Amino acid sequence: MKDIIPEIEDVKKMAAMISSQTTGTPEEFAKAFNCHPRTMQGTINYLNKILKPQKTFIRYSKDLGSYYYTTPGHFVIEFKFVKDI
Repeated sequence: MKDIIPEIEDVKKMAAMISSQTTGTPEEFAKAFNCHPRTMQGTINYLNKILKPQKTFIRYSKDLGSYYYTTPGHFVIEFKFVKDI
C-alpha cells in the first residue's frame, strides 16, 4: 500500500501557503514541492474541482506574486474513526 501521509502533508502545506498568499510564482511553488510546474498546475486543477461546490477557486495573481483563494478560507483535511452505535 502506498504511503499517502506525505502527500496529505504536502497538500496541507500547499493549502497553508495559498491561504497566506506566500506561494511565490508558479515555478517557485512547484520547486518548493520538487515537482514540475505542469504537475503543480494539475494539482491546483484537482483542488479547484474540490472547491467548486463552495464557489471558491485557487487563482494566481501577478500583482500578489502568489496563488490565492477567491474567497477567504482554508482547507480542513482530516481522517476520523467514528464508532458505529
